[in-house]
Amino acid sequence: MNEFENSIKADMVPAQLTGRISRILSKKMLRVMKKKPPLPKFRHTHKFCVVLGLEFYKCFLAFLFNGDNSVYIFDAWTANHTKIEAFIRLMRLKNVFFSSSQVTEIFKAKQLDCHFQWVPEGVTLSDYRCRSYSRKDIDVLAFGRKYDRHHDQIVARLEEKGINYLYEKKKGDIVFKDRLRFIDGLARTKISICTPSDITHPERSGTISTMTIRYLQSMASKALIVGIMPGEMDLLFDYTPIIPLDMEDPAGQLIDILADFRRYIPLIERNYQFIKEHHTWAHRWSQIRQTIENKSEIKPIPHQPSKIHTI
Repeated sequence: MNEFENSIKADMVPAQLTGRISRILSKKMLRVMKKKPPLPKFRHTHKFCVVLGLEFYKCFLAFLFNGDNSVYIFDAWTANHTKIEAFIRLMRLKNVFFSSSQVTEIFKAKQLDCHFQWVPEGVTLSDYRCRSYSRKDIDVLAFGRKYDRHHDQIVARLEEKGINYLYEKKKGDIVFKDRLRFIDGLARTKISICTPSDITHPERSGTISTMTIRYLQSMASKALIVGIMPGEMDLLFDYTPIIPLDMEDPAGQLIDILADFRRYIPLIERNYQFIKEHHTWAHRWSQIRQTIENKSEIKPIPHQPSKIHTI
């Protein structure tokens, strides 16, 4: 989320950020939503906010009585849909951009007076590094949530083979303690294990399977992705950009790949070039901005100050 916000700063007029008071007010307003009509609207300056899950306190005060608002929502998991819908109704949002194609279709079916659009996650390539393949010294990496079923089948055998496999040692731990170490760690990685949240955390995600930024971060660092590809990635790539997990012999699969790793370099380079041309946050913002400004076609736009205010 921070990566997206940082990528659009130069194109935005910052609105005043709100904190604890906004958080309290937004929660109270959502509770009484069923008993109260939507808020009236008076002003007409367009405001845009990027939120994660239910972080509506970030934009609540700025959106009050403002008649022209848009939000981009990450992690709109099934369990939160009722509250997301309540906020959309309360604020009479004009545009809602979801990072998930499935969630977008779910909300379109609700026939709310709002424009819903799928805008997948992106990546800022300049935020990441690439090491030469000969200097990559992390053989296998599972960063963030790991797929326990897969992990349990590979960990002992990889250790026996002396393969450098990094993963969270305890639930909730992080592999790299800060952003700089994370960027460096990805650059050092040969194989990145990626699986969607509906596989690793179905209790949170429900049936929502989406391409999270970990796929793009791995590609931006020139790591080979071995994992499970969310269905929506078929719409975003005109080829198969990952190596599907072999659950019959998962450890053997990784050992075989590492034994002949140079064979996969053309795929890694193709992935890097493809996201550079199609899947950066600059591409995503161009799409969002043109929708907000009511332009029907997606075309490159000259860099000029926007009248959109970001929260």
